[in-house]
Amino acid sequence: MKNYIKRKAILLYDCLNFQIITWILCTLFVLFYTSTHAQTKTGYATRITETVKIDGSLNEKAWKDAFIFNGFKQYDPYHGAPVKFDTEVKILYDDFALYIGALMYDTHTDSLLLQLGNRDSDLNADAFGFKLDTYGKQNDAFVFEVSASGVQKDYRERDLNFNAVWESQVGFDTTGWIAEIRIPWSALRFPDTEKQVWRIQLYRNLRRVREWTQWALEDKDASNKLAQWGELHGIEKVNPPLRLSLSPYFTAHAEHYPFNVEGESNLSENINGGVDLKLGLGEAYTLDVTLLPDFSQVQSDNQIKNLSAFETVYDENRPFFQESVDLFNKGGLFYTRRIGRIPMNYYNLNNDLGSNEYIVHNPYQAKLLNAVKFSGRDKNGLAIGIFNAVTDNTYAIVADSITKTDRKVLTEPLTNYNIIVADKAFKNSSSVYLINTSVIRRNAFDNASVSGGGVNLLNNKNTYSINLSGSHSRIYNTDWTIKNSGNTYYINAGKVKGKFLFNVYQNLIDNTYNKNDLGLLQVNSIVYNGININYNIYKPFSTFLYLKTRLSYKNDFHYLTHKTTNDYLELFANTTLNNYLSIWSAFYAGISPHYDYYEPRTAGRYYILPPYEGCYLNFSSDYRKTLAIDGGFDLSRIRQQESLSRVFYLMPILRFNDHLSANFYAAYNLTSNNRGYVGTDDSLNVYFGKRKLQTFENTLAGLYIIKNDLSLSLRVRHYWIMGEYDKFFLLAEDGNLSDALNYNAPHDFNFNSFNIDMVFNWQFAPGSNLSLIWKNALMDENTVIVNNYYDNLSKTLSNPQLNMLTLKLLYYLDYQTLKSRRNIFQNK
Repeated sequence: MKNYIKRKAILLYDCLNFQIITWILCTLFVLFYTSTHAQTKTGYATRITETVKIDGSLNEKAWKDAFIFNGFKQYDPYHGAPVKFDTEVKILYDDFALYIGALMYDTHTDSLLLQLGNRDSDLNADAFGFKLDTYGKQNDAFVFEVSASGVQKDYRERDLNFNAVWESQVGFDTTGWIAEIRIPWSALRFPDTEKQVWRIQLYRNLRRVREWTQWALEDKDASNKLAQWGELHGIEKVNPPLRLSLSPYFTAHAEHYPFNVEGESNLSENINGGVDLKLGLGEAYTLDVTLLPDFSQVQSDNQIKNLSAFETVYDENRPFFQESVDLFNKGGLFYTRRIGRIPMNYYNLNNDLGSNEYIVHNPYQAKLLNAVKFSGRDKNGLAIGIFNAVTDNTYAIVADSITKTDRKVLTEPLTNYNIIVADKAFKNSSSVYLINTSVIRRNAFDNASVSGGGVNLLNNKNTYSINLSGSHSRIYNTDWTIKNSGNTYYINAGKVKGKFLFNVYQNLIDNTYNKNDLGLLQVNSIVYNGININYNIYKPFSTFLYLKTRLSYKNDFHYLTHKTTNDYLELFANTTLNNYLSIWSAFYAGISPHYDYYEPRTAGRYYILPPYEGCYLNFSSDYRKTLAIDGGFDLSRIRQQESLSRVFYLMPILRFNDHLSANFYAAYNLTSNNRGYVGTDDSLNVYFGKRKLQTFENTLAGLYIIKNDLSLSLRVRHYWIMGEYDKFFLLAEDGNLSDALNYNAPHDFNFNSFNIDMVFNWQFAPGSNLSLIWKNALMDENTVIVNNYYDNLSKTLSNPQLNMLTLKLLYYLDYQTLKSRRNIFQNK
């Protein structure tokens, strides 16, 4: 007991002092290390006074007098080799925008690949792009790209969901193809200084020969490629403009479900409106606000039957929670799906029902009232972020079949979610951060907060790194006394540049740490330990374009008992062949028995899982072909239990022409003799079952691009899993299983989820969209196993279905654009 108290005291002391230590380490690092780089390429932008028309022709005189960026070299497939065709780029600017003109020479313009697609899509098409590190801190950059088919793509190095409103046009002549681009200053953030010096990278994708070329050639083994970019000079006396945009939106929504209950309509309709606002505060920071948001247009979640002890994790498809959230993810304390989540008492509502009551309405999501993001990074490398969101009270409605009255039951209280974070970037890509999250609820529900910090240090050549982080969680009673608190820390050190790489790490999570009010934590009371050793060959050899290998070993143990929870070894390899067939594969094994404290779902109990081994292989063929195929398998077994798992998937991708494409994902998982938790009785006896699990998942997706701003997409998904039990066990105190002779409860299941998403989208003006969305959804679960796929599908589709139809109109208003139009009108 004394040792336990001592260990807890030491851990708490270490975590409370962790943030001070990280600041000291980072300061020492910055004082003693300076950055050294190879010779940097330099290019120049030219100020203009004449008007440039974005038409893909580069006919204006200003283009002829501008500095030429050329001398591109291959990055892929033959690093450093001469390019097949030259590329020339010119950059202009005025008081309103940055202009880029690129000429991609090509003697066979009739062979250009020109697939159409939605904005930000990865296409089978030639492309030109450029990257701008406007603060020169080598840790983030704006990226803009346009395909030869005219499709725009943009992101930030640290935020793949960044979107801006900008102009581009492509053109063609006998020498090749042209990309002409206009980026308004309001789409960028840059220092308020008289002379700008930015880091810049230019690149081109010659798709038909898979040649990727760069102006400032990056090393393939570089841990921070931004450090090897060139410099852009010549931009002077440009004042950061007022960045203000408004996007009001309107939605009309109709929903039909056959309740067929007296007094309740099968059809419901509503009309909503709201607004998104972006406001630049100073040169670097931006305020994003969404009021009364509507996310009915986002893709449906991939529903599954979860047999594990852990929470189902869903992707984030809501645009507001995708863009500009990288800063708030520091320390891994933010899981965006907590906001507007399934109400905490959604599944407990039956426990609140009276003897004659039934559920009339039980909302599946808490309603989001508003959300605000304030974020940015200044010229000194200091990033500050403030996030706040409010969800409304969520009520279910239950009715009494005798009295014919109904009442409301609170399933989720009014809740405020908040994050405050500061991140300081230093030379050599080093950084340090502090973060605090909080969740405050009304109506006698618990509150929570988590405080954390971390530091990432690299040496002057970006060859070695060390990463340290930690956080302290607190859950409060309604009177703000501490109900529970816990700590975690993470340390990772290794070599991050070169052919030979390695890292070692440890992540300790004590038994009372809990960040789940706003973050995601599947398990606590665990210590993760591991080492990874990598050897990579970046240059082509024999039939390989590259080869990457990794040997990994993990040894994890329970925080309190120190019993092994994982003893894992993996050998991994990844390569692409000369025919552009990519393959990645691994052999893995749990090399000794380990203790599973989570599957029993009962505090203090564990299940001893025997050793296991397995392998997987995945492949992806050349996407330039009309028909490409992805696929793979994963085979694993627990020899002692004669348990075997077999997973197979195949996804053909068919491009009918540049307008129409489709893919079909089919997966099958068969696990025999699987042991898993089935229940706990009143005496706290824990029961497991031996079962056969079969899972089928089929997804058909199609996309028709009428033109670049007009598209129709369809996605149909069917998920089917069935489980058949043939034996039950009692979990003994020593973690082993013994036959449960008197237990024979029914646990067989047949679960289906079926969804259709059809979206018509028209971008009728820059940043403005009109969308029509139809969704169809149903779920069905029972204890009758249907072994025939088509009989099961037919039975599933005969169930009541939810149909939703939504019309959404969003219009983008930009202050600078409106101001420019007003000036033009007044000058006429």
